[in-house]
Amino acid sequence: METAIAKAKAAGIQSAVLTFDPDPWQVLKPNADLHHLSDLEDKAMILESMGIDCFYIVNFTREFAGLSNEQFHQFLKDLNITEVVCGFDYTYGKKGSGNIETLRKDSGLPVDVIEQISDHEEKISSSRIEALIREGNVEEAGELLGYLYTMKGTVESGFQRGRKLGFPTANLSFSKEELCPASGVYAGYVLVKNHAYKAMINVGTNPTFNNREKTIEAHLFDYSGSLYGKKCAFCSPGACVQKSALRA
Repeated sequence: METAIAKAKAAGIQSAVLTFDPDPWQVLKPNADLHHLSDLEDKAMILESMGIDCFYIVNFTREFAGLSNEQFHQFLKDLNITEVVCGFDYTYGKKGSGNIETLRKDSGLPVDVIEQISDHEEKISSSRIEALIREGNVEEAGELLGYLYTMKGTVESGFQRGRKLGFPTANLSFSKEELCPASGVYAGYVLVKNHAYKAMINVGTNPTFNNREKTIEAHLFDYSGSLYGKKCAFCSPGACVQKSALRA
């Protein structure tokens, strides 16, 4: 994206990022259990903060997935795209038949390829980051992302067991498509109206109380008042401080 911004400025044109909605795997493998590091709202916010001018959101369908390489090239040109920036392992077209070589050879567009970006001699990829989050290693995941991994949603009424014990908690109702960290207790923050409050965040099923569904609850420090119905974001900058569900 930084390369696209630099190229656009040099050429006196707008920079743009293209993505698909819904997730292509939702269309191609509708029964798959999919989770995401970010949704469209998150992506738009990140792109805006980076200085990207345009955000193309392409409706992904089976028909679109069946485009030939030539049809995809024309699709790009119809969007008034004059130069392409992509990763070294980028593929496109029907069954991923297109790659950077066909894009360079047949599209008629200048193509800038970003080579593999690694950390500790290992490729930085979404699958690697997702694995770290599932393991509860949100600290390393944040380092690879370049920002704190965050889950957002609306605070809803929970079992209120923490309140009875003197530790009132905010229970986050989140989308099933969001990637939930490993069960455990995390030191982190809860963002309320752009203000970050230090918090102890518990992720788990609370087996002591026979809860079966995974929940995310946070006890906010230095916060008073009700959070019910408010949109909040929970994030943790550090590794899991307790690798088991909170036992109250």
